Amino acid sequence: MGTSRGHPHQSSAQSKTTKRLSYPLQGSVPAVSMPLSPETWHASSGPVWPSVGAPSVPPQPSGSDISSATPSHPLAGYPWFHPSITSRAATEAALLRHPVGTFLVRESSSEPGSYVVGVVTARGVVQYKLSYDPRSGHFVQEGIPGSFPSIPDLINAYKESLCIPYCP
Repeated sequence: MGTSRGHPHQSSAQSKTTKRLSYPLQGSVPAVSMPLSPETWHASSGPVWPSVGAPSVPPQPSGSDISSATPSHPLAGYPWFHPSITSRAATEAALLRHPVGTFLVRESSSEPGSYVVGVVTARGVVQYKLSYDPRSGHFVQEGIPGSFPSIPDLINAYKESLCIPYCP
């Protein structure tokens, strides 16, 4: 890769307002193009995985406008994640016509950095909070013992053990 004067990670073909970052990690990690102006940040295609010990889905910093700079949510590629559903009532409405066991995950509207999983049961739609525990570095489900390193790990464990579908 060519270099610009004084910045070893900046390509000479790139403008002076863009830095190209790369990290010496095992496996394939997409490059992140970080212009000095945050509203135009973007990542190359493919998932970006967090460092070991970091939360898989970190809470958003309060008082920050980082959400407008982030190109997509870390869970955006999962078919069971519904970022447009923002309330208990909307979760129930989305799941109402689906069979028992169908579920979806949304962000918690009352607790930033937490999530809610809505599941269709024989008694109706039940919703559980999924929270990040900074002491263990894992996600926990309200009222259930055990923890998981990420939301997808938690969901996969329940999908495999209960054979349940997600809400498309």
